Amino acid sequence: MVESLAAYAAAAREVAAEQNVFLVDLHAQSVNLFNSLGEEATNYINCSPEDRTHWSSEGAELWADKVVLQLRSAKGPYVPLVHSLR
Repeated sequence: MVESLAAYAAAAREVAAEQNVFLVDLHAQSVNLFNSLGEEATNYINCSPEDRTHWSSEGAELWADKVVLQLRSAKGPYVPLVHSLR
């Protein structure tokens, strides 16, 4: 997987740390998923084999579930709202 967004992800992690806010790091999760499954096996979660940035409907569902799971592990005033999801 080509990590063309690594600098943006690093900047987001830096700002989250500076602001002391929770970050759902989908970049790290997607790199791990893509590297573990391989390019061919992850084609279904992308809009097309050429577009590895935007998700298909199946990909959007997969990542929405991941976001909810991450938010449930966070601390903050929005946590009760997240527990009502899915």
